[in-house]
Amino acid sequence: MISLHLLEISPGGDDQVALKPSQIRDILKLAQGLALRKRISALLLQAPQSVKSLAVELEQTEPNIRTTLNRNKGMFTKTPTGLWKNLA
Repeated sequence: MISLHLLEISPGGDDQVALKPSQIRDILKLAQGLALRKRISALLLQAPQSVKSLAVELEQTEPNIRTTLNRNKGMFTKTPTGLWKNLA
């Protein structure tokens, strides 16, 4: 996974700047260039989700999400409640 550091300027006018390590998947604009399976994986790290919620969050169709999940069964699994989660 590619990582980078972002400059963060603290609010309040005290002129403090800090480097904050970040992952590309956590930065929405940059994450759009990642493969759909990687974007799904990043969301599922937070919590198991439904196909519908993944589709809304990633601005994809439900069939596209479902196909990606099913093609990557080594990465994802469906829970007994019908939600999807990461295997790792």
